[in-house]
Amino acid sequence: MADTVIDEEYLSEMENWITNQGEQFETFLGEYIQILFQTSMQGIAEGKTAEALKNYIGIASTLKNHVGSTSELAVQMLKNYKADIDETDSYLY
Repeated sequence: MADTVIDEEYLSEMENWITNQGEQFETFLGEYIQILFQTSMQGIAEGKTAEALKNYIGIASTLKNHVGSTSELAVQMLKNYKADIDETDSYLY
């Protein structure tokens, strides 16, 4: 039977990558919402398009912190996976 090899260094790199991507997305989303808000205040202030833009800003704003939370959850799942593997491995060896 072939051995299963877990590359813990790769998993650690993935934890860092996921964390960085979550933080970067949150930053971009904040900037995007700010641009939309400025556009609604200065460029499209009245009418149906302005109302639709305000609704869109509200919906986009609800995404704030969700990607960050999701990336934190993914990192925690990777950590739990490594811990589970280590625990199971300790019973085998």
